[in-house]
Amino acid sequence: QRARGHGGQGARHVVEEEARALLEARALLAPRVAAGELEHLAVAHVLRHPRLGGVLQDFRLLEGRTVYENVMLGLRFLDLDYQAMKAQAMESIIRVGLEPKIHQPISSLSWGECQRVTIARAVARKPVLIIADEPTGNLDRENALKILQLLRTFKSEKTTVVITTHATHLIDFQQPGLYLSMSSGVFSSERRDAHV
Repeated sequence: QRARGHGGQGARHVVEEEARALLEARALLAPRVAAGELEHLAVAHVLRHPRLGGVLQDFRLLEGRTVYENVMLGLRFLDLDYQAMKAQAMESIIRVGLEPKIHQPISSLSWGECQRVTIARAVARKPVLIIADEPTGNLDRENALKILQLLRTFKSEKTTVVITTHATHLIDFQQPGLYLSMSSGVFSSERRDAHV
């Protein structure tokens, strides 16, 4: 799914609402969180859910740590033993094409490589929902398209991928999915199925 709009029109709000709705629909929230309390959850809390993977604009990576350490840190609150964490981290790093740089510090990576680390960190959690907020921001066209293609590969694994972007010229609207647009604060949607 992809949400698009113009600056200041609330793409971040769309991400929050989508996460809450999907969490509620899939009954992923802990029983102690009542449905009525969802509206009070900030996006930061929503994205900490163990079944979600967040790819945020500001990366939230630790520059003094390596690629591997940053991905491992994303797994620290899951109920996994060390060997399982290591295996999931390695698998996701290889999947995003960063195996040659696994022991390099974040400070030595390009912007596009940092974005790949955030995707690896999100995917390592084996989430049912990946939320990517402006994943192509500050990337050149070639790298932006690579990131979008990479994100697209995860939706075939029973994972919902939500992408918010202002860079609508990079989106291939012939791909199957649900496309949301916002204009003057009003949403419209269009579903494109695989046979279209």
